[in-house]
Amino acid sequence: MKIKKFNEFLLEDVGDKYAELKFNIPQKFTEFDKQFRRRYNNVGQEVIHRNGKIVILKNPGTLENLGRHVRGVIDKKGNFYVEQEPVLIHVNIISILNNLGIIRNPDDWYKLNPDNPEVGFITVQRPYDSNMMLLGESNSWYRDNRKKAYGIFQKYLDKAKLKNPGITFENKRIND
Repeated sequence: MKIKKFNEFLLEDVGDKYAELKFNIPQKFTEFDKQFRRRYNNVGQEVIHRNGKIVILKNPGTLENLGRHVRGVIDKKGNFYVEQEPVLIHVNIISILNNLGIIRNPDDWYKLNPDNPEVGFITVQRPYDSNMMLLGESNSWYRDNRKKAYGIFQKYLDKAKLKNPGITFENKRIND
């Protein structure tokens, strides 16, 4: 069994993993382990907001320790802000980032070109527990202006990819 990274070895019990792969015996406590790592393994991740179950990370670099269907925001500099567990909707995340002075929150942001000086962000969402982020369904300007929007949204995604190389950002809406 090849081990790609030493860190991955530490996160897995070798015997249980072998039994799962070789004999199709599911690991006990897998979900418990995932939740424990999500909650306590924020190494290298900047926590910019914490309030009970609500944790928002900046540029986590990977989605490995994040929950399924988490939502996030990418600002014009390519910073990626994402919830750790699927607790919030985009409007809530945007409000928190606005209160922290990170982005502005105009009333009709979802109807506006993200390059508008009043906006300066796009929303994204993780499908299931994949290693990718797709455009959030709340980006209605994208839906209504696909040809023009594609290049504009791609700029945001490219900048986020530079700061989070372990994550795939796709220029496609989550509900398309």
